[in-house]
Amino acid sequence: MTLAHRRALRRQPGVYAALEAFLKFEKDPNVANTARLVLSTRPAQFREDLVAAVKAEPNHGFVVDGQGNPVLPEAFVTDFTYFRNHVIPEMTSVLRTDQCDCMSCHGKLGRTPMDLHAPDDSGILPVDQLLVNYRTLQQRIDLGDIERSKLLREPLNFQPGKEDGHQGDRRYNPDDTGYKILRRWIFNQQ
Repeated sequence: MTLAHRRALRRQPGVYAALEAFLKFEKDPNVANTARLVLSTRPAQFREDLVAAVKAEPNHGFVVDGQGNPVLPEAFVTDFTYFRNHVIPEMTSVLRTDQCDCMSCHGKLGRTPMDLHAPDDSGILPVDQLLVNYRTLQQRIDLGDIERSKLLREPLNFQPGKEDGHQGDRRYNPDDTGYKILRRWIFNQQ
């Protein structure tokens, strides 16, 4: 179970089959929940959970099918998958400079003005919580002037004028790989 959550392994069909068999006899509810979370990353299950999570949003803005389910464009699914596979792992990676990750502050309710759901110990979030994080971060993007977006500026601790900056100090330099991951996702929101 300690390895099954790793993206490179969980993409293997044999891992999913082993986890399904594992759930038939596992008694520890925490371990079983981790297995279910890993199983939720299977493409078909992930899409099904994403449709359900989007459907639960009050004004999702997508066309719906005959059953009232949102029809998700492939561009959205691809972007959301990138967010799951790259942005959230980056936000949970500990930097050598301060030995912290973004979720150590933003993943604790009420600690910062931008609350996010933190992944479990295996690094996985249920899709509904992942969608909340996705929408929360989208709200920090200025589509009229992306370069001025809080989500781009605050991790650099850029503080012109009245802005209060990032209270966690500088998280990234503009050429850092993690910042480039975040930047790529932000610019894909156009």
